[in-house]
Amino acid sequence: SSELCNLTKLQYLWLSFNMLQGEIPNELANMIQLLELKLDNNKISGVMPSELGELVHLKSLRLNNNQLTGAIPSQLGGLMWLKDLFLNNNKISGTIPSEFKNLKQLQILWLNNNTIHGPIPSELGNLYSLLSLNLSSNALSGTVPKDLTGKYLPDAEIYLYENDGLVGNISFLCENETNRTIYVNETMKNVACSCCVY
Repeated sequence: SSELCNLTKLQYLWLSFNMLQGEIPNELANMIQLLELKLDNNKISGVMPSELGELVHLKSLRLNNNQLTGAIPSQLGGLMWLKDLFLNNNKISGTIPSEFKNLKQLQILWLNNNTIHGPIPSELGNLYSLLSLNLSSNALSGTVPKDLTGKYLPDAEIYLYENDGLVGNISFLCENETNRTIYVNETMKNVACSCCVY
């Protein structure tokens, strides 16, 4: 409720697994001290409010396993202290914001099981803290950017499977990286990879 949003000193808001319905209120932006916002595994619908980008102290944002629609707000790229971002298992569309390049503390980015389309932004190669990148089961297309190899992602797990629009040889992602694992699947007919896990 909007009354909850008046708790401006609250740091942790965990409401996972509560059968919550309706949309995320814009007034959440009033909770400027929030460090963790967990609304996952509910029945929340509508678009993500761009005002979430005003919660500049957030370290954890979990909105996964809901019924969210629309695009990912580019304003989320302003959450400089974010360590994990779970938006998976929704009905999110649009593209991956290039503004995510600013999320230098991000360790986990899960966008899987949505209808996100377009190319994988090369800017994701700037995320030098990233340990797990899950882009699987979307509608991504084009070539995988060379920047994803980066010196920044030596230990990352990267999930790309069920994006049948991706093309090209992506062996460069893992052939020289013993600790990096890339996951693809056989339906990706236009992708070749000698070191990926199928």
